[in-house]
Amino acid sequence: MKEIIEINKRIMIEAPNAVPKGDDCLFVSRDGKGDATDKLPPAVKDDLKELCAKLDAVVPNDFNYVLCLGDYNPNIILEFCDGGMARTNCGESFDPQLSIFAQIQKVDWGKHRTFGMAGSQFFDGMRGLSEEIEPNLPVTAEIQKNYGVELEAFAKTKRQEQSKIHLLKWCEDEGVTENSWPA
Repeated sequence: MKEIIEINKRIMIEAPNAVPKGDDCLFVSRDGKGDATDKLPPAVKDDLKELCAKLDAVVPNDFNYVLCLGDYNPNIILEFCDGGMARTNCGESFDPQLSIFAQIQKVDWGKHRTFGMAGSQFFDGMRGLSEEIEPNLPVTAEIQKNYGVELEAFAKTKRQEQSKIHLLKWCEDEGVTENSWPA
């Protein structure tokens, strides 16, 4: 962990404004999602890339890591990645005085995989249940009969806006709601 603390100290001294506005810290991850290192000086950025390359070598490739830097409490978060949909945080704590690399080599990755897999097979479970449970979806004619006014109003207004994908949905406890996403 001491290597993460050392690079964090450099970031706080050499690039005190590196944390993006609205964020608590500067996130750096193996998968690169959400990384915002553009405000770091080149030397710090190079050393951070070297640290990440070393982490890539010791963290199994079915796990992601996220470094939280740029504040007084730097951290590393490990997460098991079961495909594109499921992620599970791994509860690991590391001694700040010791090397992160020596500590990561002692992580029980199998334990984290077992825990992550146990909670991430939701869709497989749904598929199995679908054969046993009768669906409770109303037929289209019934939806049109009960929500004709809403459907007509939705169709008229949303056909005007074709730069987005629009969804009209009904949920028993929420009623009729709308969502839109860029096309």
